[in-house]
Amino acid sequence: MFLTDVALGISMNIELAKNKSRLLASAFVGTSVEYSVAVSKK
Repeated sequence: MFLTDVALGISMNIELAKNKSRLLASAFVGTSVEYSVAVSKK
C-alpha cells in the first residue's frame, strides 16, 4: 500500500514538473521574443 502511494506521488510530481517546465519554457520564449522585438525597434 505504501509503495503504491509513493509511486503515485512520484508520477504526480513528474507530471507537475512537466507542466511547470512547459510554462517556464513558454514564458521564456515569450520574454525573449519581446526582448528581441524591443531591441530591433531601437
